[in-house]
Amino acid sequence: MPLKTIDNINIQMKKENLVHLVYNPGAGPDDEDLTEEIAAVIRTHGFNCVHPSVEKKLLKDIDPQTEFIAVAGGDGTVKKVMLKMLNKKLKHKRPLAILPHGTANNVANSLGIPENMFDNVSSWSDRKLKRFDVGQADLMGETRYFVEGLGFGLFPKLIKVLSERSLPEIDTPEDEFEMALEELSALTQKYKAVPLKLWINNDVIEEDCILLEVMNISSLGPRLALSPKADPSDGLLDVIIVTEKQRPLLLKYFERVKLNPRAVFPIKPIRVNTLALEWQGKFMHIDDELVKVEEGACIEISVLEGVFEVLMPTSRRE
Repeated sequence: MPLKTIDNINIQMKKENLVHLVYNPGAGPDDEDLTEEIAAVIRTHGFNCVHPSVEKKLLKDIDPQTEFIAVAGGDGTVKKVMLKMLNKKLKHKRPLAILPHGTANNVANSLGIPENMFDNVSSWSDRKLKRFDVGQADLMGETRYFVEGLGFGLFPKLIKVLSERSLPEIDTPEDEFEMALEELSALTQKYKAVPLKLWINNDVIEEDCILLEVMNISSLGPRLALSPKADPSDGLLDVIIVTEKQRPLLLKYFERVKLNPRAVFPIKPIRVNTLALEWQGKFMHIDDELVKVEEGACIEISVLEGVFEVLMPTSRRE
């Protein structure tokens, strides 16, 4: 067989089962760069793996034969990759394989993706895919997108307080969750309720609230499952409202979570595909980002259905 033909076959073999790895070594409890170790695990399971060495090139020069993009990192890394893909022709063509390597890993946990990398990668060959929606918010003349959720009240306040405070060194994710939960409980006791006007399901809701969350996935922050049945593939968003009168319920929930992380949130969500709201506060969060807003600004929120496909774990019994 001619050498040129052999070379072409070798090149073709290298491109079969091709995975493009995006890895954030800064995610998680340590900063150790495990790029080569992660790539080795992927190759061990029968895939060819390529990974860029420069952050700016994470989604550039993707081989046309790439089967899917593996994202190793936390929720912030998953969001970063998804938002970059929204502006590229790659959307709808390259499924994402999530390798949770962050602290909370709310996206992966909401999808039931295991943190054990070997268990995760071993199921990739089954090619089981799930659609993944993205939320869209139109505010102050700008369109913003969210993967996890957006909200007002306590969680933006928590993000602001923690960002302004000199925090002690934290050894484990569990220590970080405990610290965040303690701070959230303290804020809940003293946070002043804010007027909310909400247009939802042909109704208008006007309440003084301490928390409003519009969720695409089931949990946020320190792995708090405020809407355990939220499904990022159903074309709906789960809206959580906690009014001034429900403050005691929220405090009791936080106390239960300290004893049992799987404690059930006591307030049922409202499920919608579009809504509009006015919040008389100064800050909101979009995923983990704190955003300043004009008091009383009208914000319209909707769903971009099935923008992505995510590789899902499969049971060996299936």
